Amino acid sequence: MKPCVHDFRWVPILTSRKEAVRFLEKNGISFEASCAYQDNYEKELAEHSKQQKVKDRELFLTLKTQHPQLFSAYPRFGNSLINTFSEGDIISSGLTETDIKNSPLELPSDIIAFFNVVSIIALDGISIDFSALRMETLCGKDYLVLGEFWKEADGDLLLITPHETISPTPIYYYAHEINKVKKLCSSVDDLMEKKLSHFNNS
Repeated sequence: MKPCVHDFRWVPILTSRKEAVRFLEKNGISFEASCAYQDNYEKELAEHSKQQKVKDRELFLTLKTQHPQLFSAYPRFGNSLINTFSEGDIISSGLTETDIKNSPLELPSDIIAFFNVVSIIALDGISIDFSALRMETLCGKDYLVLGEFWKEADGDLLLITPHETISPTPIYYYAHEINKVKKLCSSVDDLMEKKLSHFNNS
């Protein structure tokens, strides 16, 4: 049996070996199965895992060097990125006061301070992008959409109420599968340091 093309050498070989064993057993042909295929597969997998951990560590250290302000402002969230940040994910530096004030949307001071630190977070299950901020009516009320947080389901939203007067600004969560808005946490600091860092670590 010719193994299929695969990034791992021993995965297709082991699969072919299992099919050969199945064929021999089905046809009552005696044989002696070798453990070498499984052993080589496990060695290859362990080596790949070791190399990937080294790459992920290097990527994390580069991220930490590039975004010291993020790690200073939100240390728990920053450190949680060692578990989740990978190639293709995006963290972008914060914006200036001028950049933010040029936006047509009126933001509370603590949300402005957040975007001074980081303008884009694009991870698996988390997406916050200053350029994508928008107003949306949900459950009969207007909200400013900060981004997506897939805490309960893909596509669920992070929200604040526009022209919020409470300080710090409460963060709300829209669960689209049940069409319900509920309070997620009391501030953007809690969002970063408790909710999102926990999500990354889970």
